[in-house]
Amino acid sequence: MRALFLLLTALLLAVPAAATARSQDAQRALSTAQSLIAQGLPDAALVRLREAREFAPNDVEIHTEYIDLMLAEQFPNEVLADYEGRRAAGTSDAIYLHGRVRAQVGDIEGSRSDFKAALAQEPTHHWSLQGLAGLALLEGRAEDARDLFISARAVAPERAEIHNKLAAVLVRTGDTEGAYASWKKATEVDPADHHAWLNWGAMLSRNGDQKAALVKLEVAVQKAPGHPLAHVNLAYVYAKQEQYDDAIAHFDAALAINPRNTTVAGSRELLDLINTGKVPGTAFSPMAEAMEAEAVNPPLAKQKYGEVILLAPKFAPAHMRLGLVLASLQDAEGSIASLRKAAELAPDDPATRYNLGYLLLGLEKTDEAMPHLMAAHKLAPKDPDAITGIALGHLSKGDPATSLIWYDKALANNPLDPTLWVQYGTTQAAMGDFDQGIKSVRKALEVAPGFVAARAQLVSILREARQYDAALAELAQLEKMAPGNASIAAERTTIEAARRAYQTSKASGVRVSQILLLDEGKANAALAKLDGGSSFGSVAREFGQGPEAGRGGDVGYVDPKEMRAEIASVVQGLQAGQRSGVISLGKAWLIVKRTE
Repeated sequence: MRALFLLLTALLLAVPAAATARSQDAQRALSTAQSLIAQGLPDAALVRLREAREFAPNDVEIHTEYIDLMLAEQFPNEVLADYEGRRAAGTSDAIYLHGRVRAQVGDIEGSRSDFKAALAQEPTHHWSLQGLAGLALLEGRAEDARDLFISARAVAPERAEIHNKLAAVLVRTGDTEGAYASWKKATEVDPADHHAWLNWGAMLSRNGDQKAALVKLEVAVQKAPGHPLAHVNLAYVYAKQEQYDDAIAHFDAALAINPRNTTVAGSRELLDLINTGKVPGTAFSPMAEAMEAEAVNPPLAKQKYGEVILLAPKFAPAHMRLGLVLASLQDAEGSIASLRKAAELAPDDPATRYNLGYLLLGLEKTDEAMPHLMAAHKLAPKDPDAITGIALGHLSKGDPATSLIWYDKALANNPLDPTLWVQYGTTQAAMGDFDQGIKSVRKALEVAPGFVAARAQLVSILREARQYDAALAELAQLEKMAPGNASIAAERTTIEAARRAYQTSKASGVRVSQILLLDEGKANAALAKLDGGSSFGSVAREFGQGPEAGRGGDVGYVDPKEMRAEIASVVQGLQAGQRSGVISLGKAWLIVKRTE
């Protein structure tokens, strides 16, 4: 979450929880999810939102919270497939929700079509009126958006969020007094809802009325003491009035709720430097403007961070934020330079070290990246991002076994991250441990049943494991989630071809696994491990030097007639499950097992 003054475009997508009738279980799950989002724990929040959807399957507000978080967490295909299926119910709400997803994945015309279809079915459907208003605003038609929100207000005057959104649009049209009146109406409709108090206060502050802003924002904090953005906006107003101790106190309150928010931490650090006279007070305004501009206007953010650095050249967070902005502008060289400067100024800041390491890793500079990622982990041992970065670093260095150790650590700290489970399972499968790889990817689907990429990866692993029927069954599930996808038909053809080839080889051959070594000493060491009780697959992965080592030594079905004579004679003398000793092949050594 960006700790900034109100962004009007974001406001139009935000849906505060209104006082609608829902079961205690549904409300409890929703409230928990919202608290987890405020704490910067989106994966855990998604689990609670799924529970809330089960308790209240027709609650539009719960669905919108879920949609917005899924899209924020970069699962557009999954959520689109989910709501395409739900649209088949044919209700106005179902059609609207599908349109909402389409709008946020960029299908504006499809979204408009859905909203109009819902209104044709139910002309007073206020959600779809709001949806069309949001599209109008995205297209720069503020007056049309205003009129649509007024229509929504006419059919649902009891909904505070409509008055709240209308106020934001009135600001766009230059009707500030009208906006204030609309926010006032929202607070009257639902006095307990903090959103209107927050947005009203933020706009008063932006317009220079800090005294009135303080009153509104203090109410927002009173209504929602666990909402970090309320504290942040109040802190900014105190900072503008040079009441730095009060501002720092509210930044601290926001960080107590979500200690992961580096933007808030940077703002608090800057105020501390200003308060102690180490940085001029004039640095605060461009820093606030830069942070606000990051998401909507990166070139302006770049300019403003440059102004901050001129005023406070040793302020590390400004260098770090500038580095991230430059990365978004595809300036990799400038980004690395800024992040290196930030790391030089603040070597003990885990966020800086992680961001620098991750960027270097993305540029395939693994050796440079790893020390920074390790430093980030040492400074923040439970941070899953740093741990995952280290796992990816070891994987890029060709060391999947060590990568798995780090994935274990990441999952211990964040067991509800479905992407982690997929990465973990994919790495296990790449090492030949298909059974564990399949279990891990299935775990991702337990956490996130609609995760299209996870199911696609599961299909791939099942195919590699020669579990063709299971692969086709999962592919059928995938086709339900993404009907008409051409790659699904291609994958089905691949699976069926692989099954035919496998059945042909099975009819004429025996299935074997092997450990191929190019050093006699290693061959004897591998044999000693097998004699000591280690599994064939683990020893193959540790010692094997052939291409099958990553699959635990599995070669598949081979016709003995195609083997070297000394190997064929050994294999034919083995029963299923038995293995050989070390077979000398001259310049290589082999241990072979008949697996079937």
